[in-house]
Amino acid sequence: MELLVKYGASIQAITESGLTPIHVSAFMGHLNIVLLLLQNGASPDIRNIRGETALHMAARAGQMEVVRCLLRNGALVDAMAREDQTPLHIASRLGKTDIVQLLLQHMAHPDAATTNGYTPLHISAREGQVETAAVLLEAGASHSLATKKGFTPLHVAAKHGSLDVAQLLLQRKALPDDAGKNGLTPLHVAAHYDNQDVAMLLMNKGASPHATAKNGYTPLHIAAKKNQSNIALALLQYGAETNILTKQGVSPLHLAAQEGHAEMASLLLGKGAHVNAATKSGLTPLHLAAQEDRVSAAEVLAKHDANLDQQTKLGYTPLIVACHYGNAKMVNFLLQQGASVNSKTKNGYTPLHQAAQQGNTHIINVLLQHGAKPNATTVNGNTALSIARRLGYISVVDTLKVVTEEVITTTTTVTEKHKLNVPETMTEILDVSDEEGEDTMTGDGGEYLRAEDLRELGDDSLPGHYLDGFSYMSHNLDRPQHTPIHQSFHQGEGVLIEEMLHKPPGDGKVSALSKENEKDSFRLSWGAEHLDNVVLSSSLLHSGFLVSFMVDARGGAMRGCRHNGLRIIVPPRKCSAPTRVTCRLVKRHRLASMPPMVEGEGLAGRIIEVGPTGAQFLGPVIVEIPHFAALRGTERELVILRSETGESWREHHCDFTEEELNQILNGMDEKLDSPEELEKKRNMPHHHARLPTVQAVFPEGALTKKIRVGLQAQPIDVEVVRKALGNKATFSSIVTLEPRRRKFHKPITMTIPVPKSSNSDGQNTEFSGGTPTLRGTTPAQWEDITGSTPLTFVNQCVSFTTNVSARFWLIDCRQIQESVSFASQLYREIICVPYMAKFVIFAKTLDPIEARLRCFCMTDDKMDKTLEQQENFTEVARSRDVEVLEGKPIFADCFGNLVPLTKSGQHHVFSFFAFKENRLALFIKIRDTAQEPCGRLSFTKEPRTYRSLTHNAICNLNITLPAYSKESDSDQDADDESEKSDKKYIKKPIRKKLRDRERSGCSSSEGELERMSSEESLDGDAILKDSALVPSTVMDPPASPLVVETPIGSIKDRVKALENKVE
Repeated sequence: MELLVKYGASIQAITESGLTPIHVSAFMGHLNIVLLLLQNGASPDIRNIRGETALHMAARAGQMEVVRCLLRNGALVDAMAREDQTPLHIASRLGKTDIVQLLLQHMAHPDAATTNGYTPLHISAREGQVETAAVLLEAGASHSLATKKGFTPLHVAAKHGSLDVAQLLLQRKALPDDAGKNGLTPLHVAAHYDNQDVAMLLMNKGASPHATAKNGYTPLHIAAKKNQSNIALALLQYGAETNILTKQGVSPLHLAAQEGHAEMASLLLGKGAHVNAATKSGLTPLHLAAQEDRVSAAEVLAKHDANLDQQTKLGYTPLIVACHYGNAKMVNFLLQQGASVNSKTKNGYTPLHQAAQQGNTHIINVLLQHGAKPNATTVNGNTALSIARRLGYISVVDTLKVVTEEVITTTTTVTEKHKLNVPETMTEILDVSDEEGEDTMTGDGGEYLRAEDLRELGDDSLPGHYLDGFSYMSHNLDRPQHTPIHQSFHQGEGVLIEEMLHKPPGDGKVSALSKENEKDSFRLSWGAEHLDNVVLSSSLLHSGFLVSFMVDARGGAMRGCRHNGLRIIVPPRKCSAPTRVTCRLVKRHRLASMPPMVEGEGLAGRIIEVGPTGAQFLGPVIVEIPHFAALRGTERELVILRSETGESWREHHCDFTEEELNQILNGMDEKLDSPEELEKKRNMPHHHARLPTVQAVFPEGALTKKIRVGLQAQPIDVEVVRKALGNKATFSSIVTLEPRRRKFHKPITMTIPVPKSSNSDGQNTEFSGGTPTLRGTTPAQWEDITGSTPLTFVNQCVSFTTNVSARFWLIDCRQIQESVSFASQLYREIICVPYMAKFVIFAKTLDPIEARLRCFCMTDDKMDKTLEQQENFTEVARSRDVEVLEGKPIFADCFGNLVPLTKSGQHHVFSFFAFKENRLALFIKIRDTAQEPCGRLSFTKEPRTYRSLTHNAICNLNITLPAYSKESDSDQDADDESEKSDKKYIKKPIRKKLRDRERSGCSSSEGELERMSSEESLDGDAILKDSALVPSTVMDPPASPLVVETPIGSIKDRVKALENKVE
């Protein structure tokens, strides 16, 4: 080091992840080098890309002497990294008590808060670091400060079961009943997370078992819902009231019955709970058990003399509720127990009417067998048959018309839409999670990440992944045919079908991809208001069409059940006679010819066939079709192609404005989203592709007849150019004049801006043009026409004339003879079609140290993969929508406590193709079986060993392997022989090779640290496909020597080596 500094080596040299020499030496504990760097002018407060100083790194690595040295040399003690983390936060999390004391002695702020309000004491409580917490309290840290979610350190200790820290806080006079956000006390939180010891401690210290949240929930409500029997018994022993009601009149028994906890229901009933207690809307526990098909809970209620025919305020009995939700087992049970089969609601609906409205033929047959009256009428005079006929349920009509006496009358037909009768539901919701406070507290690299670190880092999972089990009265996502429990119930006559059926799915669920999102992976915080949006996307609303539906002069609107986002709206008076509208996905082999695609184009969605063929409506009909294209703002556009016969295709133009579309709807209840909302949801075309300085001037007489002419400009990302060609050339946008290959009678004038960062030197400006047809399959052949085309430079633009429409491209380069080669090379990169896709990860633990992963990159595939279900795989992660390029390789890697099994120098890689099953299978091993089997899957565009200027992940997913059970050893996997042979091939030879590398001293601590602190190791995403191991020798570009893989022979040796480096 002294020699390097003496001969002028830069002490501020920085890696792509922002590490300087002082960061590295501080982390590794090289005190002499730290002193040398400081003496030669190195700044102790320089930050890496995560905002961390050398003091953060030293605190994380537990380097006490380095911390003392940095503080003595003026290092900022409260320096804030990402999310405002200070060195004190990091030392508190890791339990480095000596470093905590040293930082406090140098005036570190004991109550410094992160962006989410977490103080070092919160962090100590979360990690169970009682000694650190005691030091912080001695230094004056406040035990009453709350996070943004309203959680005090005592709340956090209750959540994570930190008994010793909770005892310490209570000894220091922390309030046991301190109410946080929504009125939650620590006892509520302990009950939710089943931390019995903490709950008993709180009650021994005076915590009230009667404490209520804002909506009236007590700890007993939570224990009943979560089926925490021991905590419920303890609460009852301390005097908790079994019949206490929330603001909506919900008792603990309601929640136990709704969740199907039969033993909890028996416990509550044995302690005096009222079996027929009703909410403000009249719902009893039996109503909720019927709604959720909880037969075991219903049996317990029936044994305790529950009223089988008790009605809600709208008159719904448990049997009618079960018929509404299609719960056949519950219907059979209630009928066997003697429930009235002909009871009526206030609107005159019997169970048969309700089953007919929902289109459930099986339940209708069961009701008829038990004596249901098919001729019973509602208040409006409708029979079950007339309701089914009006809603278009063909099989129900066929069943009922045999047993129903139809009376023919001459009265005027009522054209009013049928109103959907829906039973009451409960509206309360309570968020007990403090997920908002999970800060990104780690700065070490992938191989040093612990389970807590991975959870803190966040990933691209769907928000629902973090909310499972946190919201009371939430909707059961496994049963999409149910009305969400927290949906406001409908009073009076009911609501129009369209009002129920056409709330756009996925509002607030699909996050738009932006350039910023690609650069950083951050924790998503979701409050209760966001939770509603997520759950609403899978609500009851199942009355859409499968393949067809009937429509008449009254018009109508239906959503596709199988294809999310598909909607057809037929306005009133646009259909001359009753018509069956069909809509189905078309397989490619059934088409005479596929839509013509040229380079850079791809199908944005499935091909959809709408019928009846040749039908003529009396006016425009609105069709909404989902697409999966990544439009990148205004960079790309959508074009709709239509074909009458499947042989020839032409562009379908829709020039209606938003106002004209609303006039077409003619007062229907359907709402069309604004262009801004459509752009976020990606379910309608959005035509924006403009470059104001690109012009095409047509002189008079250039065209002899009127034709449609298009002018498009495709921007070129500077980063793509730099990655492909470095600084060899700069490029303008590709300008396309359509229709291409058309000759003009007079030359037209084209104007294109010069390439960015161009010197505007005419000698160095190359112009290339190509002439592929608009919808042909001829690949673009670029040729240099600079010599035959005079160029004029005006205001940073180039003007020229041409007689032929084509694609035009300006290139600024010095190697003129290479211009066509450069253009062709870059063109291949930019014509890859971007799609929005999801990554889904399935896992299966084979033995205590090994597991198998299946990763999928999906567009509109079904998430529940049949093969994986049969082979007992478990879904462990699902991503948000991310941008993926078709045909491009995706490299997968693991961090944390999981390591992929590959040969040295090989990578797990697969390619993405839209609307196909993209699967990657790989084996992984657990580094340390004493730690939680969790890790981070990172999917990148390049192999990890390649160091580019920007190395951003496509997607990052945190995963936790399912628990290992001996039963899985006997499972007969349906994997093909190739996968089995892969496993045998990987297992021993790699282990041997790794030992050889260890003996030969291939492990490099510098390489470890560089990989450890690199950005991609922290912000990686994951999705996997058919397993493929690609040797690095065929990778382009080749691996850089900056990163040296340092696998070690056995897991124990690996852990020991890492401990030596970190400790």
